[in-house]
Amino acid sequence: MLPGLDLAWTEILGGFDAGNGESVLFLSQDRYLRYDQQQQRLLPDYPKSISDNWAGLGVDSDKIVGVLKWNTNRIHVFFNDGTYSRVTLSSQSVDSGYPRAITNGNWPGLGAFGQEITSILNYGTQYADVLLTNQRVARFDIAQDRVLPGFPKAMACDAMYRELLRSPDGQLAIACPPNLIVGPYLQHPSPNGMTLMVETEQQGTEFWYRPWGSQQDYSKITATTSSYDPLGLVREGRIEGLNSNTLYEYRVATEQGQYLSPSYAFKTYPVAGDGVNQGRFIAISDTQNGVHPVLRNLVRHGFMQHECEADNPVSCAQNIAGITIAGDITEVGGNRSHQIELRLVLPQ
Repeated sequence: MLPGLDLAWTEILGGFDAGNGESVLFLSQDRYLRYDQQQQRLLPDYPKSISDNWAGLGVDSDKIVGVLKWNTNRIHVFFNDGTYSRVTLSSQSVDSGYPRAITNGNWPGLGAFGQEITSILNYGTQYADVLLTNQRVARFDIAQDRVLPGFPKAMACDAMYRELLRSPDGQLAIACPPNLIVGPYLQHPSPNGMTLMVETEQQGTEFWYRPWGSQQDYSKITATTSSYDPLGLVREGRIEGLNSNTLYEYRVATEQGQYLSPSYAFKTYPVAGDGVNQGRFIAISDTQNGVHPVLRNLVRHGFMQHECEADNPVSCAQNIAGITIAGDITEVGGNRSHQIELRLVLPQ
């Protein structure tokens, strides 16, 4: 608790930095206070009534779940029923036409979570973390006016909260996915082997694998840094000793297993005795001016729909023996972002 305040955490509904070294906290039972950050004390004559001092806010004050500071003269107050009010600080009043429902139209990326907001943490007026039920967080970029890509996510999988949520023995309740720039993707298939690759800034990359559907322990190999990548971000690992014509599950682990990806699949090539007499390959060429949207359309609306089962990506590993891309595959081969865009749209 803040020094100088005799309050339970449950009494604090939301707050914001009011400037001039002061914080404003909205409390239960139609109360609010001002707190001197430097002196670490409650300002005189507080708490006061919200209804008497914040025009239009008192009627909803006990529904407050958080406050997002937009700029020096505006805050947004969020309520537990999926609505919010815009408040002008200079007049300490709710703007006309509020409360309004939280939608993707006014809060891009938050529309589906309006009634799941439990609290809001402000980081200046650059961004705010909107905390959701089930220990999730949505990071809202104020300048871009949207939830950042990759959110919501489990709080335990975000660097800001990860260490706070460890159990006394250092464990996390969930496995968090690794931070991959690209991938995973596959190269050089054979009847008995496969090369797995990813691009990541994280260290300690491993590839875990086992026959698909098996409950046996994963076999693991340590990835090495690819010699052809001058930035040293591409990790690769070669698996050998596999069975031919067999579907395998694989996962990517980073930081010595602290981060673990969902399951992906690949299938080894057959040999003569496997009874396979045909294979299906997809050939693509000359995508240099068509990464967006031509190649993406080919993948998502083409063979993912017609050659695979769109809602079952593992079917691609079962149905497609390989994908070849000929001709000019990116607009500028030396532009790393063009190469990344290409690999982002190909199936794993």
